Amino acid sequence: MRRSRWGLLVVAALAVGIAARASFLVWSPLPATLDGFRYARLADHIVATGEVLGAGVESDEVVTTLLLGIGSEVTGLRPLYLAQPLVACIGGASVLAGIVLVRGLGRARDWPARRTFHASVVAALGLAVSGMYLRRTGVPDEEALALLFLPLFALASHRALASRRVAWAVSAIVIGLVYPPTHNMSSLVAAFTLTGLVVVHVVTARSRRDVAVPLLAGGAFWAYFFGYFLAAEYLGLKLTYSGLLSDHLGAFLAWLVVLVVGLVWLRSTSPRAIHSLFGVSIGSWFVAATANLFIPVFPGTIQTPPLVLGLAGLYIVPVALFAWWLPSVVRDGGDVPVVVALLVGPVALSWFTFSTSLSPEFFDAVMRVQVHAHIAVFVLAAAGTVGLAATRPRIGRAVVLALVLASVLSAPFAFVHLDTGTAPRTVHSSEFAAVSFASTNGVYASDHRLARPGPQYYGDVSRAVGPTRTWLEGGPPPNCLTLAQRAWSTDGAHFYPTPPKTLDSARFEQWHEQGNLVYSVGGTTETYVVAPLDSANGC
Repeated sequence: MRRSRWGLLVVAALAVGIAARASFLVWSPLPATLDGFRYARLADHIVATGEVLGAGVESDEVVTTLLLGIGSEVTGLRPLYLAQPLVACIGGASVLAGIVLVRGLGRARDWPARRTFHASVVAALGLAVSGMYLRRTGVPDEEALALLFLPLFALASHRALASRRVAWAVSAIVIGLVYPPTHNMSSLVAAFTLTGLVVVHVVTARSRRDVAVPLLAGGAFWAYFFGYFLAAEYLGLKLTYSGLLSDHLGAFLAWLVVLVVGLVWLRSTSPRAIHSLFGVSIGSWFVAATANLFIPVFPGTIQTPPLVLGLAGLYIVPVALFAWWLPSVVRDGGDVPVVVALLVGPVALSWFTFSTSLSPEFFDAVMRVQVHAHIAVFVLAAAGTVGLAATRPRIGRAVVLALVLASVLSAPFAFVHLDTGTAPRTVHSSEFAAVSFASTNGVYASDHRLARPGPQYYGDVSRAVGPTRTWLEGGPPPNCLTLAQRAWSTDGAHFYPTPPKTLDSARFEQWHEQGNLVYSVGGTTETYVVAPLDSANGC
């Protein structure tokens, strides 16, 4: 097959991937996630002072902050308005992993070039537009960069262990070094993924050296992972998600053992056993999501809105397809172990976060970790469906169409609020103008969505979410400057990951009329900043 067709596929995949992630800009030029405002402030600090570790940077914010600050210097754009276009390019580039991994899988199975090409198209499209992956790679968050690194790290590590070539080893080492300063949770995913690769290389080893080298490589990365964060803590840098390991070390080690033993078992068991394992394992996630429609699985957190459940339900198609085809490739050589490790590593870590504690922190962790498995899911689903189309054209083409439709139709998942199912979830310019005005007071009350951008971007601002929640639950309004929206009476106010609250329209009008209105703005919804007539006690 002509190379020009592969070049065209790369360009098309990049274009679709970037365009899907840039679509947030249709609603607002601002970051489409609240953490993006913090990164904008940290990057502003770098541009103004040249200091990297100033302004309270956390241990896993270093790389993303540096990248945004350098990008601002190169383009001349303020970090606040560069963050979203920059992440659209980073997240869009990550879809190319689908093409690279499918090509490696095709070589390992000695596929015709045409079949490999068609499978690459389906995999790249799935990663470009599927809602959950688009959600995590389309917002200015350190995870978008980490998801770009993950397949590169896994592929470089595998080829370094398989070929002992210095170039691959250096590539793996460089990516591994930047992982912890990029994101600690994603570093843990990378460590689980590398552990999966080590297991494959050990069980297929032909000499003692073939056993020792992978074990040393895996041990070195784990040592660096823990060493980095111990050093960061010693230097006074804040650690996010630190309680996930320190408070549950026994469960963590147990799931690491499950990963090792489970991968050895996968390579030796029957296809029916693999189908049963993943059918029960991943099927239980869909059961939990459905049950969450009626009662929170994680107590005190949100219930699943029907729209969100419907969009998530579309993932039954790619998940069923990858689970059906996995037994066919789990023992293959070439680059196939990379795909398998990219699947079992995140799945094992997801089960650790899901089974260890039903707390809001673990709820947020499982929502983030499971997305890392989507790369392998879409690669395996695409390869399996295109392979089926080659042997049984009528059925195979119908299955390919089902996979493509499920991917495309799930795209709105990226743009909705998970607690209310409303869209879009980005902060509009008019809303940020109200936040900026309220921040001049030094402290203001609002819901989670509008209380965070002030302190995140301006730094020396205090937010008060508790008094707002009390008000919406029937108590008195906050006794300080309050930023509220008329949409709180219809869509509800956001307190993610805890459930949203709705304010009765009559009580909203009473607050609006009896307080001292100091700022108002229109836009997608009316936003007001009201000061109480007597705010002696404050929030």
